[in-house]
Amino acid sequence: MIYRIRAFGKFLSSDFPNTRIIEWEDGQQESVGISRLPIGFWNFKNGQQFETIVYRNYDWEIVLVGKLKPAEELPVMTDEEFAEFISRIPTTASLPKTDWD
Repeated sequence: MIYRIRAFGKFLSSDFPNTRIIEWEDGQQESVGISRLPIGFWNFKNGQQFETIVYRNYDWEIVLVGKLKPAEELPVMTDEEFAEFISRIPTTASLPKTDWD
């Protein structure tokens, strides 16, 4: 069985002439053979983030990395900015009072 997973990552470096090291959004680093990467991967510089579909087998090994699409870095929030952001998300407390009868 092959699993299709939407993933965000960035190239860190070349391990050997035939592999690239990718750091995924969860911080995991993985060495990937260039035969499993799409042709356009040479256009991506080390540190540049991308979005892709990764095809993995049952053992979670990479079978193929799909077309790479450049991805913008998310802005980093301070603790105060994050707390303000969370406080603006509606909750059930903001719903009108109801009666089940």
